[in-house]
Amino acid sequence: MPLFDFKCINCHTVFEFLANHGDYGEDGKLIGLKCPHCHTTNPDNFIKQFPKKTNFDLVGDGWAKDGYSSTKDKK
Repeated sequence: MPLFDFKCINCHTVFEFLANHGDYGEDGKLIGLKCPHCHTTNPDNFIKQFPKKTNFDLVGDGWAKDGYSSTKDKK
């Protein structure tokens, strides 16, 4: 699951939150989201930002030539 940055509208603090599928209520808002600075828990006070880039990159052409690509070379 990706890490998302959230921005608190009250204090403008940006923080990370990892949400599981069960953390969403019936209205689609996150349950358990809490600002670490001002401690607000109102889901309307947060702006969800883009997921963070991880340090996992497939660099080079070796991984595709080892059979992990979707197309195989025909000989």
